[in-house]
Amino acid sequence: MYTICRKLKLIEQATKSMHKEASSLDKRIIELHEKLQDVQGELQNDLFNSQLIMEKRTTLVELEKWTIIHEQSTKAASQASSQNEDLRVCHSPSNGILTPALLR
Repeated sequence: MYTICRKLKLIEQATKSMHKEASSLDKRIIELHEKLQDVQGELQNDLFNSQLIMEKRTTLVELEKWTIIHEQSTKAASQASSQNEDLRVCHSPSNGILTPALLR
């Protein structure tokens, strides 16, 4: 029984760290969106500025990369959370012993 509880704690810790990672990824993606909007605004004033065009391209590539990473992180966190829900531990009132219960 101890091993099941320990595994659940480890899953919970992994889920928390994934949530923190996703939060920082959200911030990074928001920053890239803001940077892209700034560059596009500057490009409206100077359509043929090669430095701005290159900056827009690199920002778009970075934004796509971090968006994919965020999606993968969200998917992994969702899977870990679903495993955590499947392996709930409940207290059996009849015998006072902790027993695993699968919910589904």
